[in-house]
Amino acid sequence: MRRLEFDTKQFDDLLQWAEEASLARKLLGVSASLEKNKSDWIREHMATLKTNSAEETLNKKEPSRHGLYTVVSFLSSVHSETSADSRIIYESSKECYQYLLLNASNVFADIAEKPRSLIIAGGTMKPLESFILQLLPNIDRDRIKFFSCGHIVNVKKQLLPICLGVGPSDKLLDYRFGTRESPDLIQETYRTISSMSRLIPNGLVIFFPSYKLLQVYKSKWNTEKIHKKPILTEPKTSSECEKILTQYSRYCENHGAVLLAVIGGKLAEGINFNDHLGRAVVVIGQPFPDIKSPILQEKLKYLKEKNDSSNYAHTLCWRAINQSIGRVIRHQNDYACIVLLDQRYVTNKNSLPDWIESNTQITTKFSTAFVKVRNFFKQFQVSTEE
Repeated sequence: MRRLEFDTKQFDDLLQWAEEASLARKLLGVSASLEKNKSDWIREHMATLKTNSAEETLNKKEPSRHGLYTVVSFLSSVHSETSADSRIIYESSKECYQYLLLNASNVFADIAEKPRSLIIAGGTMKPLESFILQLLPNIDRDRIKFFSCGHIVNVKKQLLPICLGVGPSDKLLDYRFGTRESPDLIQETYRTISSMSRLIPNGLVIFFPSYKLLQVYKSKWNTEKIHKKPILTEPKTSSECEKILTQYSRYCENHGAVLLAVIGGKLAEGINFNDHLGRAVVVIGQPFPDIKSPILQEKLKYLKEKNDSSNYAHTLCWRAINQSIGRVIRHQNDYACIVLLDQRYVTNKNSLPDWIESNTQITTKFSTAFVKVRNFFKQFQVSTEE
């Protein structure tokens, strides 16, 4: 992937040249001529075979529109009054161009400044600092008011969020890039989940930071079940998701199942793991974005030039986490446990949604977390422990 180095003057020249040269129209004429010659040859050839199928197909063919029209239209859209705040990035592996708007505040300015009041609402907005700096940089902070409503459920009774930094063997759960594939950590993670699974009824959803890490852990665990619960894995293709979810739902109605998924993946948004489908969700590590990504590099470079003090990578990470854990607790009578595995959660939980953060339990010993989970499900008279 690489960035195309176009400045404003080059865009002006390019668009002016495309218009004055009528290049798209000329190329369309050439293409039409070549297509006609090709069609004539096909007709002559098919006539010798005494068939009219080719004739019917050719007669039904609709007039074409040269692809350059689309390219010129795209460049015209990009070349706007905010062109200085945008980039075009070419991704060679997919053979496509991506338009990246680095500064949305200019586009949003009229909406933010003209009304007497404005309500911006969303389900996953924390952390807020980056959001404010990048969308409302020119609005007086005194004018910005925050409101976070509670949840429809009784959070103290129906939700148990736990931040856990050690496993059953008192080994530190450190999923940073340099240590997350450690054999000892992988096995300690399995022991942690296996022990918790004894207490959790029905469905258990486990989110990994990436599909690659999910496959590494699953391979090293080398098992088809976790405490009698069959393991299912988020598929790479969307077409297989429905099949996996149907199978997972069927297992959950009986002895339960474990579903391995990816933060930011196909199952992390828009899927409801309510009731028996998600009595617990476990997040392994923190999904910080790939710092080598050209798109992220462009964004970070731009924010640095603008002296943006927010931690953009941290924001992306926590919004993805909050989106994933929001898959459980979907109605008034629902209940679930959320377990965040990583020693970093123990020291920083401030970016969780307010209704979750207010009741989050920080545990420095696995035994403490184990007892809390057991007591939580005991109040609903539900237990799988043997």
